[in-house]
Amino acid sequence: MVDLFQRMTTTRARLLQSFITIVFLLSAFLRHDESWAEWGYVDKNGTLDISPTFEDVDSFSEGLAAVRVGYKWGYIDKRGTMVIRPQFDEVGPFSNGRAVIIMRHKFGYIDKAGKIVVPPRFKAADAFSEGLAAVIRGNLAGYIDTAGKMVIPLQFDEAGAFSDERAAVLIGNKWGYIDKTGKAVVPARFDGAEPFSDGVAAVLAHDRWGYIGKEGQFVIQPQFEAMGPFSEGMAALLRGNVWGYLNKMGEVAIIRPEFQAAGKFTDGLAPVLVNDKWGYIDKAGRFAIRPQFENGAASVEAIDTRSFSEGLAGVSMDGKWGFIDKTGKMIIPPQFEEVRPFSDGLAVIRMSDKK
Repeated sequence: MVDLFQRMTTTRARLLQSFITIVFLLSAFLRHDESWAEWGYVDKNGTLDISPTFEDVDSFSEGLAAVRVGYKWGYIDKRGTMVIRPQFDEVGPFSNGRAVIIMRHKFGYIDKAGKIVVPPRFKAADAFSEGLAAVIRGNLAGYIDTAGKMVIPLQFDEAGAFSDERAAVLIGNKWGYIDKTGKAVVPARFDGAEPFSDGVAAVLAHDRWGYIGKEGQFVIQPQFEAMGPFSEGMAALLRGNVWGYLNKMGEVAIIRPEFQAAGKFTDGLAPVLVNDKWGYIDKAGRFAIRPQFENGAASVEAIDTRSFSEGLAGVSMDGKWGFIDKTGKMIIPPQFEEVRPFSDGLAVIRMSDKK
């Protein structure tokens, strides 16, 4: 299983890491269709630490990873031991000691022992972040704490995850931000809104994206067709049909728009697509690793896989995926049908059992 809270089917929902009912249903169908594939985990040496015997899996989070056996989901530890037996229709990764589960079309939460701590009673539910999680009951959203207590009453049309002590909420057809008490700190006046990152958040106003500070003041005026979150002081921007980067001063000329696609900076490097080949640039816009890797999938998930995580980045060559280090050296040769970023020292891999 992928991180369903980050791979949304609509731009607004993806940017807000919003609710996931449709994605759960769609992903279940896709997994059934890929039942010939087997999933497992490799360590940073490329060793199959947990053999590819599962029908789908999630990355490790807080020491546990979700795995699917038949049509039910459970959790394994880093030794591959099943510590929470497969019993749930769908699940999410652990955060703040809790994981979303679905049973009989209702959302609830379990703890790391597998105990149901918030009974499945919600129409939809998000992952916990900063101690709170957005939930939907009826047609309204609010926030609960890790004990399941409703601490911000159901009142919003949509609600996003907390980050930097702010959460985006939809009131009517406009987005604003609340703090962890539920107080409106940025009035609902935007057509779209992303989570805060590095103290700023991208917002949509008059068909253009810009950035605001935590009190709602514009720090970069709306002027771009699309924006990414800030990471390591840089954010990807779309101008026309090409991507570039800007810093928090709004200076675009640092790395002028010239790329077909662009990922976030991690470990000082960012993946960029040039002439249908992926390479990596530094914060001065210089190529640290020349464009040489296959394009393949250009989804948000695939771009995130190409970003460095724990010192390695996923790359595709000759139709197979492997991992490189920051010098561009191939550390794990391309041999997998699909990979996901390293987390807790292990990376998800998919191998075909077709002969």
